[in-house]
Amino acid sequence: MPHATAHNTPVGLRSPLHFEIRGSGPDLVMLHGGAGGIADLAELRERLGTGRRVISPDQRGHGRSSGEGEISYAAQAVDTAALLDELNVRNADVLGWSDGGIVGLLLTRDRPDLVGRLIAISANAALSSRHGPDLRLEDLGRISASVLYLAADADIVPLEHTVAMVRATPGAHLAIVPDADHHLVLKRVDEVAAIVERFLTG
Repeated sequence: MPHATAHNTPVGLRSPLHFEIRGSGPDLVMLHGGAGGIADLAELRERLGTGRRVISPDQRGHGRSSGEGEISYAAQAVDTAALLDELNVRNADVLGWSDGGIVGLLLTRDRPDLVGRLIAISANAALSSRHGPDLRLEDLGRISASVLYLAADADIVPLEHTVAMVRATPGAHLAIVPDADHHLVLKRVDEVAAIVERFLTG
């Protein structure tokens, strides 16, 4: 894959986000999980980067981005939208793992102009508005983009919860990686990449 170009860009009135851009072609935005950064998805990015422009931000308070302001799933989705607006990106493919999957779902729900297809890996939604990640199962019915939910059979997110998310999302797809855990993007990267590639090219 071509060498990454690193950037820092102001997002709204908040401090800059660090992000990297690699390659050229249709846009693929990759969103890392909690307490992580761009490097967590490096191997997956290598496998999916051929023929694509891959945009990888360090989310607020992660990696090389500062932690100024609110750090929540909703705030990270707003940050991501502002970054894509800054880059004049529309109708991108978005892949998010774990917390990044939640951010991707919120982004897809709130800014459908930015997302053409979403891959949500090991993500979850709250069962009620009283607790959980800024996203309720009923919110998923507002998503119009094509969504692939990808999970491990031994994920920390219960499989029945992932199935409930699939049922709540119009036209969603489900793929399960057997004998895998929540860190499937690190431990089973070839299988994950193959599943994602089939979804994006099918």
